[in-house]
Amino acid sequence: MLDLDNDYIDYIDNEDNIMRDNINNDDQNEDSMDSDDQNANEIPSEHSEVSINRPTVTTQASPNVFPFMRLPAEVREHVYEWALGSPIHIVHINETSTVSDISGRRQAAVWCWGEVSTDIHRLSTASRRRNMASRTINPALLRSCRLVYCEGLRFLYMQRFHFLNAQAMQTFLLTLHHNTVTKLRHVELYRRTPARAEDPMVLSALASLTRAVNLQVVRVHGLWFYGQQGRGFRYDLGPVPANGMMGPSAWDILVGRNLARAAYRQMYPFLQCFLRSQNRGANLLQELLNGVFIFEDIIRDGPRVYGNEIQLGMAVVHSPNLVVAGAFWTDARRAATRQAMAMEILRCVRLDS
Repeated sequence: MLDLDNDYIDYIDNEDNIMRDNINNDDQNEDSMDSDDQNANEIPSEHSEVSINRPTVTTQASPNVFPFMRLPAEVREHVYEWALGSPIHIVHINETSTVSDISGRRQAAVWCWGEVSTDIHRLSTASRRRNMASRTINPALLRSCRLVYCEGLRFLYMQRFHFLNAQAMQTFLLTLHHNTVTKLRHVELYRRTPARAEDPMVLSALASLTRAVNLQVVRVHGLWFYGQQGRGFRYDLGPVPANGMMGPSAWDILVGRNLARAAYRQMYPFLQCFLRSQNRGANLLQELLNGVFIFEDIIRDGPRVYGNEIQLGMAVVHSPNLVVAGAFWTDARRAATRQAMAMEILRCVRLDS
């Protein structure tokens, strides 16, 4: 017999033990698989309980992060309104607000803390604007996630936008996406000069509003009345009195129709789109009265009488008689003039349809 080394003998014994352990493990696995198959074929009884263990994922928010999306939708809307809006909901934009300055920052809006009619001239220069109380918005909130962006974007554009001139309005609207323009609700345009050369710019700026299909209020300040297309005041637009004597009520209708013709000439693209919008109700006349405000200074202040002549804006017309010239300007006459103007605008839109 050969004498084997002790280390070699130990090595052989270890290999045998490993092989036996593997065989035993395979037998146990086969037994467990058979038992699982038997259990799977068994139909659970009516009162048996079947439990399914599902993996649970637990996420722990940082203690410094506020769970904003867990707030009710109404509370989140108030947060958007406060964070993205002005306390008085008025945004003044001039021609310098739509371009970047030398520091690289873009001034998107100037928040005014006063009446527009009294502060409009003080906002004409940047140095005077900086002296006024202002508040700069921070739209970074909208970049937190897509849901916040979709919920809060409309609050940024639902405010009252006041454009100091037609150039600022047109430049601002051209920089917006067409879906963003549809979120505008209230727009006011100021025209500070009576020059006829500004008419094409005003017409182009108002035509840019045709994309804002959800507009509710549009005001045009300083829209000058010269008479119908430079031919003077149209007396044939008024109703013919039965007795041949025109009274104040018939005169108010005549004035309203002339104002409507002048407004339609400068605003016809917007007025057509405004009244043809699918969001309008059946009563287009009421929509026009509540949503479009033109020649408010003439209607508010009334005509100026100089003897036998009446001044309406930049137009001076002859009074039909002393009764019309001497009649007082009342709230009822203001309402009648606005009603006649709205009806004439609606008629012009339907004629062009």
